[in-house]
Amino acid sequence: MSDIDTLTHSAANMFKSCRFKYYLRYVMQLDTKDRPDYLWFGTIIHKALELYYSGVPYDEIEQYIFKACQDKLWHQMEKMQELYALAMFRGYINKYPIGQERWEVVEVEPQFECALMNPKTGRPSRKYRLAGKADMLVKTPNTDEYYLVEHKTAASLTESYIENIWTDDQIYLYGYYLAKDRNINIVGCVYNVLVKSGLRRKGMRSKKANTEVESSEELLARLMAQYKDPSMFYRETVLFEQTRVDQMLDQHWEINRQLVEAHARQRSLLKNGPDITVRGAFYDNKQACNYYNRKCFYFDACRSNFHPLVMDEKYTIKKPHEELQEETTNAKVS
Repeated sequence: MSDIDTLTHSAANMFKSCRFKYYLRYVMQLDTKDRPDYLWFGTIIHKALELYYSGVPYDEIEQYIFKACQDKLWHQMEKMQELYALAMFRGYINKYPIGQERWEVVEVEPQFECALMNPKTGRPSRKYRLAGKADMLVKTPNTDEYYLVEHKTAASLTESYIENIWTDDQIYLYGYYLAKDRNINIVGCVYNVLVKSGLRRKGMRSKKANTEVESSEELLARLMAQYKDPSMFYRETVLFEQTRVDQMLDQHWEINRQLVEAHARQRSLLKNGPDITVRGAFYDNKQACNYYNRKCFYFDACRSNFHPLVMDEKYTIKKPHEELQEETTNAKVS
């Protein structure tokens, strides 16, 4: 580990969930070769909204959507994900036209990097600095109040989903440090939720002979009609409470302390050479193998005890925190 390492909210959360998963991603730098479809779809919509609020022309954003989905081969067979993403984007800009929002966009993809401070003593960590990137920073007109905006894609907008929005402590971390970095008053976060369509292309899975398959134009028309429904979009504002901010600061400092201790113990265990199967202080948490019926990215690696064939087929080496190196869109897409 270098003298000063980067700690993000995602890394801290992974360490809390399963130390061994953290070890595989941030120490061994292992990553999956292919991300699940639901993650790629959300990434494409996030990028489309980044381009939208950066002033990129609509036709160029739609070109990006088509290319991104075709690169994933989602245009084949019944998936047609470019149509789902396109309808979601068009529905969104019809509902929230730029210039008619209740806020002013200050910064798209605002980023911070700063020392991780001990909240009790005010002293910085000697091992970690904090870094992060939010989706958007906005300001209420004629006030000194700023808000973060977090874009989310949801499979469905259930009561449980809405109730659990406040549990995302990432917003408190980003709000606190971005406010310090920009010397502004960030009072809360607006969750900007876009709901995925459950419509399916007609005729693709029919067992009846001579069943006519719905055309792309017909499917897009149905999707566009669905996205005229206001319930396909939802916004929830969470105000920052000082007690929750203080809890978040305490938690991240404690994670810093545990990480320093874990690395020290692991180094002593690996003096005879690195071994990916040595758990040491980075012990696993079997309860994290499946989360909401979704397998951990490293499930196959752990289950096979890191068999070379499994590792070669499913995993690759990728440096962490690469999302922090990506530049925000300030011009047209090439």
